[in-house]
Amino acid sequence: MIIEQAFVKTDNLLNIEEIILSRLINPPDPPGQQPEVGLPNSYDVSLAGDEKRKVAVSEVVNGWVSIIESKEVNDYKMLLNISKSLTTEVYAIMLYDTTGSYGFCLMINGKVVESRFSEEDDEMLEQIHYLINTKDISLPICKFSHVASRQIAGWKLLRNK
Repeated sequence: MIIEQAFVKTDNLLNIEEIILSRLINPPDPPGQQPEVGLPNSYDVSLAGDEKRKVAVSEVVNGWVSIIESKEVNDYKMLLNISKSLTTEVYAIMLYDTTGSYGFCLMINGKVVESRFSEEDDEMLEQIHYLINTKDISLPICKFSHVASRQIAGWKLLRNK
């Protein structure tokens, strides 16, 4: 299972949706334009040419909103922009249990302040769960397909067209 998901500290759902929609309606970035955040990035392979890009956005729960791309890829350029525009924290996580690779990236006010990635290290998975628990993020870690098929309530689907 592959999961890439982000959590944004905010109560301002409307501004997050506006930033995401602005990103979606613009042409895709050429390859190599994603910022380096210390985590593997498959944006160029999975999203750069996607004409039907979709992003699921959760409702606000305990001051946090979650974002999941349809291709299970974090758009770090968009996440850094959200962090900067809203002057807030964004946690991007990646869980690749098929390879045992896990990582997270903390962005504050548009800057990466911490990033960790490990292959075949179950302690990293524990650190991600610990981070989510200590920040009182009670939104579930989940796949896009679960929220898009309404298996998990409280999510909105944003599309580029």
